[in-house]
Amino acid sequence: MQSDFEQRIDAIDWCLFETAYGTADDVPKELKLLFSKDESEAKYASHKLCFGLCFWLT
Repeated sequence: MQSDFEQRIDAIDWCLFETAYGTADDVPKELKLLFSKDESEAKYASHKLCFGLCFWLT
């Protein structure tokens, strides 16, 4: 069963948005990985989000 957070993330049509690397299709997966119990997965997701989203704003 998905959490409320996961349901809200999945309700967004992410292909309508872009990151520095193209469409934002991977963003939901990366947002969910931020809460992973595996620290390396969470760290990887934070880096992908940071460079894909924050870099886009500069």
